[in-house]
Amino acid sequence: MIGKPSLWIIAILFIADTLSKALVEFYLKPVGSISVLGEFFRLSYVQNTGAAFGQFQNQANGLVWVSCICLIILFFLIRKATDYLESWGYWLIFLGALGNLMDRIFRGYVVDFLDFDLWDLHIPAFFFFQGIDLKRWYVFNFADAYICVGTGLILWFALTQTRKSHSP
Repeated sequence: MIGKPSLWIIAILFIADTLSKALVEFYLKPVGSISVLGEFFRLSYVQNTGAAFGQFQNQANGLVWVSCICLIILFFLIRKATDYLESWGYWLIFLGALGNLMDRIFRGYVVDFLDFDLWDLHIPAFFFFQGIDLKRWYVFNFADAYICVGTGLILWFALTQTRKSHSP
């Protein structure tokens, strides 16, 4: 049996996301934005009614249903995980999806606040994707970071497993 991520750590991560959004809504909403490291990093209060990278704005009902379906799938993937890294990846994605789902249900939007000025980005539109053209990175929250890190862990796990299965 593989080692499982500690439920205490999972609970702490969930509380950190939920509490940070509540604190940001209470303290940062009245002022909008606070510079932390000049223009590079700010805490900025944003009500996100869409999904990642500003896609699907004002589609809360659809995003709630998609999130619920993803959570059910993730629940089964967590149970079937065969590796510690794989399990953590699924748990992080699950926590991020759950945190943002709770915002959509109880607030009608997701609270974002981590605001970085990284590099300019241009990705043209294709299929259902509206495209991205930004001068400042999208504002995000801990739940979004959990999803990104979890996805990275799953990709890393998949790549390392593929190498192991193909090596002599």
